[in-house]
Amino acid sequence: MIRALFIAACFVVFVGMATFAYSPSPKETTCTAIPQGTVAIAVAFTPAGKNDTTQKYIPGDANARIAAKLEQCADRFQLVLTQKAVSDALANERALSNGTPVEQMHVDNERNVRTWEAISCGVGRLERFPPDVPLGLIAHDKHQGRARHALAAVLEKRRPGAPVVAIHLGETPYQSGALYWPWRWAARELVAWPAQYWQVHRGALECSGDVVIPDQLLPVESDTR
Repeated sequence: MIRALFIAACFVVFVGMATFAYSPSPKETTCTAIPQGTVAIAVAFTPAGKNDTTQKYIPGDANARIAAKLEQCADRFQLVLTQKAVSDALANERALSNGTPVEQMHVDNERNVRTWEAISCGVGRLERFPPDVPLGLIAHDKHQGRARHALAAVLEKRRPGAPVVAIHLGETPYQSGALYWPWRWAARELVAWPAQYWQVHRGALECSGDVVIPDQLLPVESDTR
């Protein structure tokens, strides 16, 4: 009986992972659907490594796709908040090609900064911005759901009612074209979702001291692009 239940559970997990890994992606968001003056919150995907000489990340296909979308819609943003694996995929890690500033959500260090924590750090840098400034969430299409859940939980505590637009990338590559990546990410989500639900349930959605940027507050842009 126990063996049968175990096999059944494994089958359910397998089907669930396969369904998640190969489910259709939402249609790509057009630039015109992004409100003018949006603050982009671009959540990085797992990078392909790090260059020991330059200390820059090797972004991988997914982060390069996120960076390309930021550039494609650059004139819709007044600010980009992101993580180093995405900014390192840009031609200029401090600005988009039209001059829109690019800032980090948090200090980059050796430990893995979880999605909810990165978003909490990023939102914490917006204290001087008006509460109705639109936020545009950009992430890998198989990461977008969990990132959106984390952002909603953080905003409920810190910027209730803030307008949010999910900026979809359409069919998004993983770190590389390796066949194992959809399964690897599905397995990661299987663990990450319960962990994030637990953090939200506890209300423990703060930016840890070891990654918080000391000068957290960004100046409000005098004009919006």
